This record gives sequence, structure tokens and C-alpha cells, in this order.
Amino acid sequence: MSHILTPEFLAQPFPALSRELVEAAPGEFLIDEIHPGAPLVISFAFVDWAGNPGFYGWGRTRKLADISGQPINRILLRDRRSQWYQQGVAGLGDNVDETIRSLQVLIDLIRPSRITTLGESMGAYGAIHYGVMLGAARIAAFGPLSHLQVDEALLYNDRRWLPVMQALAANPPEGMCDDLAGLLRERHYRGELHLGFGTDAGGANAEAVCLDAVHALRLAAHPSVQLHPYPQAQHTVTLYLKENRLLDGFLECALLG
Repeated sequence: MSHILTPEFLAQPFPALSRELVEAAPGEFLIDEIHPGAPLVISFAFVDWAGNPGFYGWGRTRKLADISGQPINRILLRDRRSQWYQQGVAGLGDNVDETIRSLQVLIDLIRPSRITTLGESMGAYGAIHYGVMLGAARIAAFGPLSHLQVDEALLYNDRRWLPVMQALAANPPEGMCDDLAGLLRERHYRGELHLGFGTDAGGANAEAVCLDAVHALRLAAHPSVQLHPYPQAQHTVTLYLKENRLLDGFLECALLG
């Protein structure tokens, strides 16, 4: 259990976050103002190889609250070690299992109407992994890997994050999940997983397909998965959705139903 989540910490009022607070926060997790009985979004930041990823989804879920006319609870997470959340979240746990237990303590404190998770790329892997473990009702994931297995990645010539996979394989952290498709099956996940991904590989070859489609199809074998392919988008699919004013509608459908 996290040494930070003391009774004194949990008893304090959590002020409403502002952009300034989110951008200046030094840690790897933030808790927004609590609204018991409202939906909870746990967001997972994408990778920053400089080691300082910004928290993800705060502004967009604020807009979602305005659109839906209801408050939204938020827990914002990031992984400065760029390990696809496989070593936990600093401050909440030293591994996945400890972090899950800490998140469950926060969920019990918030008492939301439903648990949802949200992430992009590395954050999408975390959103699926932790979302399944927490029994999230809905997961919105953009461009995730479906596994962290070196041999499987090489089989499909997906070398984009091979060094991360190799490092994790050499020293597997406690509670590591290297196959999200297997996790969905083993945990009998019964929520909804909305998977948004681009199918355009970019470059001069118009017939090339983004490798994100390979991972999406691996995950699609599970009945919880709903695929949302975008042939004009690449790996940064949310950029395409923002530019075409589609992101708010996607999130409203995926997270709030």
C-alpha cells in the first residue's frame, strides 16, 4: 500500500484542479475535486522520452462534463519511467498490484457511479491493463499496443518500442501484464473497451497500414472490444479527432454512453 495514502491524506478535502496546478504538479498522480455518485475517469498519460509526461485528459474531461451536464471525478496518472505502467505509479505503489490496491482505496473514497479509464499510446496500454483489473465499466484507448512480447513484436516487424519490451522481459516487474488480449480473456472482462486507432502508416506508400491495426485486431477477438478505425489518421489518432472535431463525441460515447 502507498505510504502517501494515510488516513490524514484521505481525510483532507481535495480542491478543484486548475490548469496551473496540473502543469506544476511534481508527482505522478493527481486527484481532482470529489463528487460522490458521479462517474470517475482514471487517465493515463502517454510517453515522454525526456521523462516528464504531462498529465492526460484533464481539460478534455472538463469539457466532457460541460457537454454532459454532470460532474466527473478524475484521477490523473503518469509514468515518468516510460515502462507502460508495468512498474506501478510512483506514490501509489512500487508495482502494479500495489498501485491497483491504492487506486481501489481512492475509488472507495470517491464512491463513483462508474469507473472508466482513458489513455493514448503508452497510456492506452495502462488504461486497458488497469481498467480490466479494476473492473472498469468502460475503457477508452487510443492506439495501444496489445502486448509487450519481444518475439511477437518481431514477428510482425513492430520495432517501435522494442527497447522497452526487451528491458521489461529482462527484468519482469511484479504484476506485469505482457498480453492484454490474454488479460481480457483471463479476467472475463464484461465492460466496454472502445479502441480508437489510425490505419494510415504515413510516408510515401499509400497502401501501407499502421501497425496499430495489427494490435487492434488482436484485441478485437474479445467481445468487449469495439473498434473505431480511422483511415486518415496515423498513430496520433487523437490529433486527427481533434482537428476534425470528433474527439468530444468519441469520449462522450465511450466513457459516458
